Amino acid sequence: MNHYDYLYHMPTRNTIHPLPGESLLEAARRSGIMVPSPCGGNGLCNKCKIFVDGVGWVRSCTYYPDHNLEINIPEPPAMQVLTESFWPDPQPVPDAYLLNGDRYLGLAVDLGTTTVVVFLDDLKTHRNIGVQSFPNPQRSYGADVISRIQ
Repeated sequence: MNHYDYLYHMPTRNTIHPLPGESLLEAARRSGIMVPSPCGGNGLCNKCKIFVDGVGWVRSCTYYPDHNLEINIPEPPAMQVLTESFWPDPQPVPDAYLLNGDRYLGLAVDLGTTTVVVFLDDLKTHRNIGVQSFPNPQRSYGADVISRIQ
């Protein structure tokens, strides 16, 4: 058992085709594989580790392969996301879409650093009609907004 076994589920196997001078992290991103790198790929956090066949665990931001390789990316654990919204004003006056003459719908988006959540609410009853969430794809570029901007 390694230090990732308790954090992650079954790994996803991929073949990476790095370009000359490209780190494994950069090659993975170019291939559409999101690898966590809270420090923005600066070699500081040690959380971008990937298992490379024949090599073992490597820090992907500081590993510069010179040939194609097979990697295993750990699947992140399932996220638990808030699924209800609330506003205290009993008579909201938002711009809304009137549906079938009696239903006002509102859309709320919570763009968080780790998760994006979209709510569809009935503005008369203050109830959620639907909710959809997904991990913020920018989180692989850093844990905070400043790292992502850099």
